[in-house]
Amino acid sequence: MINHQWSDAFNDWINKWSMIELKNPSRSYTWVNNQDCPIMAALDIVLVNTLFDQKFPLANVKANSRASSDHVPLVVNFGVHDKPKRSPFRFEKWWLQLEGFHDMVANIWNTPYRQSDPMEV
Repeated sequence: MINHQWSDAFNDWINKWSMIELKNPSRSYTWVNNQDCPIMAALDIVLVNTLFDQKFPLANVKANSRASSDHVPLVVNFGVHDKPKRSPFRFEKWWLQLEGFHDMVANIWNTPYRQSDPMEV
């Protein structure tokens, strides 16, 4: 039986301290009950605060082999030696309200481009 008082208190703590989960893309579960009909659940997570996220923006989580445990060990890579990945372009709606934005877009749009490959353009 779940004690909702404790889970609510934990969620309140996460919100109070603005904690962020470092996602684990390599595994969908981190615990298994080791039975014939196994139950698998994502119980183990890595939480960081916004200061950590600012200092280590390339940090990520990797799951190692379970070996003999019922929990999957999670390893945090701080990303200090990783090359930054190109993030996809994201349009911000508030840019439309900036003074000179429309003129800047028009100037860039009308500037000749040297590439001939449509994918590059």
